[in-house]
Amino acid sequence: MPNHCSNCGAALDGDSKFCDSCGASTSVTGALASELRSEIQASVRTFAQAPGMRVAGPVWAGVIEIFCMTLTVASLVPYLLLAILASGGSLVAGLGGVGDEAQTESFAIWAGAAVLFSLVQISVQLPLAIGLFQFKRWAYGLYMWTVVPFLLVGGILHFTRPSIEELEKRVPLSISMAVTVGEFVFVALILFQVYLVFRSKDTLVN
Repeated sequence: MPNHCSNCGAALDGDSKFCDSCGASTSVTGALASELRSEIQASVRTFAQAPGMRVAGPVWAGVIEIFCMTLTVASLVPYLLLAILASGGSLVAGLGGVGDEAQTESFAIWAGAAVLFSLVQISVQLPLAIGLFQFKRWAYGLYMWTVVPFLLVGGILHFTRPSIEELEKRVPLSISMAVTVGEFVFVALILFQVYLVFRSKDTLVN
């Protein structure tokens, strides 16, 4: 048995099967396995830390932008359907007799504004994602000029959404909770994206 641990170099007792310092096996086979594992870990660490393997901040910001654009496109369909039903005065019938005419009218206005906002978002998100992926100088300015207005308008639409109490009672609690969690995750992603873009200013602008 070796006198020193092949993994951490600590002195070993004569009858010890495992190193008291790091817990590695002291047998010849265990020592070889520990050494091999250490070499693999070191190689993986070196490979991952290589400059060519690091993913730049703008690329991650572009990935988040693509994700946000996907959510925007997915939300556009129900918003459009609500706007069509409400503008035609058939929202009450379409929701199984839920609500009244006043709620239908307010929903029509809100859904129309949501559709318009989603279209504006998509028209900005697509070129912005491309610009971030390609490290374009204009991507930094476009992002910084649009992120705050988009968050503000999105928040206003969220908190001014007309309430149809009877409809909301039919939504399962699990779905409501999932939507709430999704909203928190979305906000966290946006904040992380702001951090990435801000840190990548030198990369994008210079």
